[in-house]
Amino acid sequence: MELLLLMSLNSLLLFNAYITSAELNYLVLHAEISIEDNAEGHLTELLQTFPNVTHGSESIREIKTTRDCQEVDKTNKCECTKDFKEDEDNDNLCIPEKRVSVKGEIVLKDEPYDNKLTDRASEEFKKLSKKLTQELSKCYSRLKWFRSLNILHFSKGSVIVVFEMTFDTNEGLEKIDEITASLQNTSGETTLVTQGFVTITAPDYTVKFNTSQNLSCQTSQPIGQFTWFLVSSKDENKIEIHGGTEVKFIDKPPNTQIRLEYTSYIWRGKYICEFQQKSVKHQAHAFLDVALLPVIDIYTKPQFPNCKEADEVNVKVTCAITNTTEPYTVTWEDPDFIPEDIKYERGDRLYRIRKTIKCKEENYEVSCNFTNRLNQSQLQKVTIPVIKTNSPVCNKDGDWPQAKAGHTATLQCEGDQRGERTRKCSKDKTWATEINKCVNIDLQDIAGKAENLERGLGKFTEVASKVFEDMKASTQRSINSAANIDTSVSIFGTMSRVSVAKNESLGETVLPDFLISASNIINDSLKDSWNPDLAADYLSNVNNLLDQSYPSEDFEDKKAPNIKLKLYDRSNRGKVYNVSMDFDMDAGSSANVTGFRTLGEYLPLQIDNTTTELEPRATVLRVNAPSAKKVTFKFNNVNRTKNHELHCVVWLPDKKTWSSKDCKWGGAGSDECECKLNSGVRSDRYKGGSFTVLMSKHPVNIPYVDDLTTIGLGVSIVSLILCLLIEFAVWNSVVKG
Repeated sequence: MELLLLMSLNSLLLFNAYITSAELNYLVLHAEISIEDNAEGHLTELLQTFPNVTHGSESIREIKTTRDCQEVDKTNKCECTKDFKEDEDNDNLCIPEKRVSVKGEIVLKDEPYDNKLTDRASEEFKKLSKKLTQELSKCYSRLKWFRSLNILHFSKGSVIVVFEMTFDTNEGLEKIDEITASLQNTSGETTLVTQGFVTITAPDYTVKFNTSQNLSCQTSQPIGQFTWFLVSSKDENKIEIHGGTEVKFIDKPPNTQIRLEYTSYIWRGKYICEFQQKSVKHQAHAFLDVALLPVIDIYTKPQFPNCKEADEVNVKVTCAITNTTEPYTVTWEDPDFIPEDIKYERGDRLYRIRKTIKCKEENYEVSCNFTNRLNQSQLQKVTIPVIKTNSPVCNKDGDWPQAKAGHTATLQCEGDQRGERTRKCSKDKTWATEINKCVNIDLQDIAGKAENLERGLGKFTEVASKVFEDMKASTQRSINSAANIDTSVSIFGTMSRVSVAKNESLGETVLPDFLISASNIINDSLKDSWNPDLAADYLSNVNNLLDQSYPSEDFEDKKAPNIKLKLYDRSNRGKVYNVSMDFDMDAGSSANVTGFRTLGEYLPLQIDNTTTELEPRATVLRVNAPSAKKVTFKFNNVNRTKNHELHCVVWLPDKKTWSSKDCKWGGAGSDECECKLNSGVRSDRYKGGSFTVLMSKHPVNIPYVDDLTTIGLGVSIVSLILCLLIEFAVWNSVVKG
């Protein structure tokens, strides 16, 4: 039996006795004893003789002062001593500051489940609960500061027991995993989560938007590597935190620290630092509250008030922000307005006013200002051009309104898209081409996931799997706009940067979804949505992701008609889109080739910055052959036009152009190209480049060819005349004879 006494001075002794023995599984006693100040020493001596008055197997572990009491006006005034705090449920009781709570689950392998176990009042619940309380308490009360254990509930899955324990301090609690491991051997799978063994330090106040903040976790002794999580206040998802552009790790064992470089909306929420010690998770929680600032879209209706037939016009001004819990104070610069009720549309919160525009001025300016809880503010302005009697205008065209010349009309995207469409009304009163920046909402959400990963929120393998799974589905729907293609390429770019920075691979399960997504956005039907610079970015981003991957099998899928991936070795020499390859590499070496069927039509058609007019004639082939020195391509069905030169070229990603350096064509009548593989080395596992064949638009100009043709024609005519004369002379001789 072991006894712990916690003592307070000056007329009152408070103690908790923690008793364990073979006879008693566990027992906690609470008592109060009044003593004099000078009696502390005598009481201690008396308590040391405690084993002599019981069974002889008990011992006092430690005596601690919990409260210091002073008599003032015949009333005891007490304060908790160091390392103790007032109990929230009992003001007269001081409890340890480092009390640790533990929640656990244990799966009973041999216990049949009974539905009556869901009822806490049932005999089945009480019986099993009592039995398990005794058994588990007997195990865990061997830890020095064990206080209590309660069964919370049972759930199905054999029988899953959910329980909680309390320890009065974290001292010695690192041994809890040893007890848990022995339980797993005798009872079943057991997991524990502790709170209090690890402590977390974080701002306990609201922090300003876009500031740097530090959060740290401490433990009294080294217990290994911590993992950080964030439970977002927006969607309650628990996401692992990794290093990124907005969060850095500063580990100083046994402590760990993260530094947030910019506190934005994604970093508001509950932080969890966790160390897993076998089947035990030691956790600490803290909430970081960030006073947010919004991104504001401001627009008016009508955009161009028409004062040609009126002295004043009513205009509605809208400031739209993403819906949030931040209690903004919204003010408008112009006091002459009538506010309207806040509205909610498609996840946005809309602040609106009505304003009367007097027709005296050429333009009016209106602004809205959002101020957060810490008096930080975000201002957005809009200029309202007024159409007056003598104002030149562009006439209404479809859904484009009448617009004042020299200004740009803007329309908000509708339906399942976000963004805006713009169109310039030129000073000569003609409409320019529309610029459509509408992006599908689901594609925009995917881009947000990728951007958050780059910031440092999320585990690469998990986020990459979700990003490309969603992107595969999204790009199979209508994405026929330059804005959607640009967003798709941007997603590839973000994921490639993170992949390279973290040296992470897509993995075999993610690679097919990635390749299908990459194929979808280079369909022939989307050709008008591409431009050369965007195609160059696409090739660079996709190649970077492929460089970080380790394909173990060929990829050819009907869902991805524009991309094929093939593995090569000395015995395997298949084709990619009717292009065969022969690698100069050692036995046992391998290579992989990715073909892009349509990409050559989108990339810049330029060689070494020359002005030669070119057109694509073959598939773009991305080669990775670490041990090869050169590769020979045999392009079938090149469809070379007579007297038009073919150019075997390699892509230069830094210059965004093709180059004929290190590649040579077999010459007239040949459909082969030979290229060296030493110009694109970026790592020990990548060696190669992207190759294709281009053809000159115009035939080869041979010097003096016209003069030679004329001379040749003249010689032919003279020869013909001579032949006729000779024949005539000979014929006459024959006739005379």
